[in-house]
Amino acid sequence: MTRSPSEDEGPLATPLSLATDFYVAWANVDRLSSYSSTARARAFAVWVSLFGSVDADGVVLLNSAEISEQFTVSRASWVRYRELLEQADLIEQTPVRGSAHQRMVVKLTPPLRTA
Repeated sequence: MTRSPSEDEGPLATPLSLATDFYVAWANVDRLSSYSSTARARAFAVWVSLFGSVDADGVVLLNSAEISEQFTVSRASWVRYRELLEQADLIEQTPVRGSAHQRMVVKLTPPLRTA
């Protein structure tokens, strides 16, 4: 089976993104009705965009300031989106050891396609 050219090109065409079930991921986000529809949509859009900035293990290589700048969201919004995405089981957050303030390592944990 061959993939279409669009799947083979671009920064988001990584093994992790190609294996991700984005429909299930969106359903996980959309079920969080305690967040506004705008917050859910923006958090999901940022999450999808992060696939272009991860290492081979799915760890996001950008810090909060870089994410805020690159995706034009405030740092406060990014903190809220991280919370939402963690509740949707799309990311894992772990504190950075030895950090004087609450820095987090963010790892993408998307639902994977089964077939």
